Amino acid sequence: MNSPLTTFDILRQLVAEETGITVTKIRRDDALEDLGCDALDCINLQLEIEKTFGIDFGLDVFEDRATVGAIALHIEQTLRGDEACA
Repeated sequence: MNSPLTTFDILRQLVAEETGITVTKIRRDDALEDLGCDALDCINLQLEIEKTFGIDFGLDVFEDRATVGAIALHIEQTLRGDEACA
């Protein structure tokens, strides 16, 4: 029996589709820049995150060498409605 996908698992798949990197090679502490994401890739990821998770997601989350893990955490906080990330 398979475990349900985590937010990180789903985000990692989206990043893999955008970058062409194998899913299993994407780690929580990888910065998007280090995975080859440029500004256009980040916009595409933003749109896919919004579509996939049904949330509004600002591009500012991708600033300051954002890691895949930090973005996944932000998505989870947004889904929970945490005030700190709104």
